[in-house]
Amino acid sequence: MLLLSSQAAHGQEQRYRVELLVLRHLDGYSAKEPTAALEDFSAALDLLAPPAENSPSGQADLPGVPAGIHSADQSGAQSGNGPQPPVALQETPGEVMQQAWRRLRSANGLRPELYFSWEQAASAGSPEIRIHDKDLIFEQDPYASLQDAAAFQPAGAARAQADSGNADAEAVRADLKPESGAPGLVEFFRLDGTAKLRVSRFLHLDLDIELREPADAVPQQETVQPGADTPRPMAYAVYAIRQSRQVQIQDLHYFDGPVIAVLAVVSRVEPLAEAVQ
Repeated sequence: MLLLSSQAAHGQEQRYRVELLVLRHLDGYSAKEPTAALEDFSAALDLLAPPAENSPSGQADLPGVPAGIHSADQSGAQSGNGPQPPVALQETPGEVMQQAWRRLRSANGLRPELYFSWEQAASAGSPEIRIHDKDLIFEQDPYASLQDAAAFQPAGAARAQADSGNADAEAVRADLKPESGAPGLVEFFRLDGTAKLRVSRFLHLDLDIELREPADAVPQQETVQPGADTPRPMAYAVYAIRQSRQVQIQDLHYFDGPVIAVLAVVSRVEPLAEAVQ
């Protein structure tokens, strides 16, 4: 006899699935001036790092679907053979998002840029998830100058030498590599930002996402960014969407902006059924 165990009976906590589809208005316009200073989103939880292994399924017909699983723990979560990680990258779009994508494929004036999805446990709190594509536009080395190095280095002889002006910049950089606890290269992606599902009495979704494109005003001006292998434009046109709102389970929510917009779906994850004889 097959019995389906309930979530409460087995102490399984509530889990939520968040799906985002980032869109671009092809005729969108922003009057903001180009900028050379891009926001750093590296403090958020990046489910695409370390690089995931190739997925054998490849089922989703959506742009930017991650090609792999974030961690080995997720394979256990999917099969029901192991504990579920608090936060896990997801690959296959749900039915609500699939239907929305089918409708949008023929829509004029909108272009899908990225699909991104994750699952989180209620006990995980409200982690800030980094949302980005795989188009790395440049990397920044925080040790590129003595001034940057002084901002990251721990207290000690190297700091004292730097303050006195007697330290060689390269020597200081060598003392401040990531093994000392300081950060490594900071990555900036073409589509980059964060999303956060706040879990309390009500669910709220916070979005802070940017689309960065080389500014047309300075197509010939280039400079080598410390830590990057190739030169990058001096300035970028940055199109951002920063919104927060209450969301309902299984509803399709539309966050609109002048240039980029986001379709979002939040759903409850059904607990895995267990067979008991």
